[in-house]
Formats: sequence, C-alpha cells, structure tokens
Amino acid sequence: MEANLILIPTSKNLSLYFENRRPCSVVCYEVGTSSELLKLVSNYVNFTKIKEWIIDTKLDCSELLSFLNKRQITTTLVDNKTNSRFLTDKNIYPTPLFEKDDLDWNGYMGTIKGGLEQMQAFLGDIKAPIKQEKSSNKVLISFGGEDPKEVTLHTMKSLVHLDSKIKLVVVIGPYFKHRDKIYRFNESIGHRFELIENCYDLLKVICNSDCLITAVGTTLFEAMALETPSVVISNYRNDLSDETKLTKFKNVTVLGNYKKIIQNEKLLLGSVMKYLESSS
Repeated sequence: MEANLILIPTSKNLSLYFENRRPCSVVCYEVGTSSELLKLVSNYVNFTKIKEWIIDTKLDCSELLSFLNKRQITTTLVDNKTNSRFLTDKNIYPTPLFEKDDLDWNGYMGTIKGGLEQMQAFLGDIKAPIKQEKSSNKVLISFGGEDPKEVTLHTMKSLVHLDSKIKLVVVIGPYFKHRDKIYRFNESIGHRFELIENCYDLLKVICNSDCLITAVGTTLFEAMALETPSVVISNYRNDLSDETKLTKFKNVTVLGNYKKIIQNEKLLLGSVMKYLESSS
C-alpha cells in the first residue's frame, strides 16, 4: 500500500530513512496529544479522503483511535499489544514469532494477521527484483541501531580468521557508542571488514548475503521473510522465549546469549561456515 503521508516523531535518522525509501511526504512532529497531532495532519490531508490510517507504535494510542473511529476512518494497528488493539479495525503483527493465543482477544471482532506469511506479504513487492542480485560468500553482521552489549565487536573478533575470499560486512547503527572501537579494531586487522553507516536499504543487503548474524528483532524477521539464513545471538535472558520459537524455523540457528561466543569463538564460526558451505 502506497502512503501519501507518513508521520514520524522528530528524528533525523527516521526522516532520512523514509525519505530514502518512499516517494511520499514525511512530516516530523513534536506534539504531546492526539488532538495536536490531528490538527497538524489536517494541514496536509483532507480527512474525508483518507482511506486507511495505519499506526505503527507499541504505545497506547486509544485517544487517536477513538477520534478516528468517530469519523469512520478505517484503522490498522501494527505490532501493538496494549488495549488499543481492541479499538482498531485490523491488527497486524509482522513477525514470524506471532501467535494469536499469546494475547487475550475476547470480544474483539476485527481482523488479526501475523506470522511469517504476513511478513513475506509485506516484503513481497521488493523481494523479486533484489533476489536476483544475490552474491556468494558474503556474511552480514547487523545488531540494530544501538547494540548496547557491543555484540558487533565480539562477532567481528570471532570471524576475523575466515577465508579472505569471504566478504564480511558490518552495519554500524546510528546509536552505536562503540563505533570508534569497531573502526580501531578493523584498522588493526587490515580493514578485513567492510563497514557501512547510514544504511537506508538494509533489505537489499540482507537479501544479497549468504548469512546474517543478528539479534532477535526486525532485521532477523526481515531476513527470515527473505529466506536469508541467519545466526541469532541474544542480548538478554528474557529473549529465551523468542529463541525457543525460533528453533522451529529452518535456516535459523540460535546460539543463545552473546557471552557464549566470547567464551567460545569457534561456536559462531562453525554456524556461519555451515551456511556458507550449503550456499556454495
């Protein structure tokens, strides 16, 4: 579905991301209430012409949904587990880990969609043209926008001795506090890794890789939908329930907590080589 207008909280990185991915109007806002937000939107859009209002937030947005319902505007809520989900026409959970019974839906009469098939449907339009460009012997390392446990650096140290014919690509998120550490380490080993910053089209990079190393999150789910084999390293103990679900999927290897690859560098190396050998 093409959007005419995308509203995002004031953020340089978010703004650049959407402006690079979609040819539509992007409006940043700093408002505290739904009424202020709606007043802002009215300057750009005629409410009577809105076919659907899609809200992607994990926060409670009941006030906004109630306003839209009174105006008979169709709404879709994305990846929201608050009670707001009972006020929308459609709930979408674009994650392979979604299971309807994880939440109480008693009394809800709207549409509920989620799972791997839903993610593939979201990515279907862009999957076909970029899948053809897939190269061989490329490993992608991406641990989100922040990587608070510095798993990126630990992963690099585990893979540094891979055959030089294998291309190693590292995505540095916008909020990496250990960015300089990564650059210094890479320089010390002769720039073995290709470092990428300000990456606004990660889907293409994922699709053109033979193996992704990442944590539980959106990047992993996109890789699963694009059928790119993935090795999952977790940051927190509460990732355990998600890891258990992930073991049911093919092309996903769960290594557990990041401390394991620090204690045993061969653990990660073996998992990566398995996928590289199967793709050759």
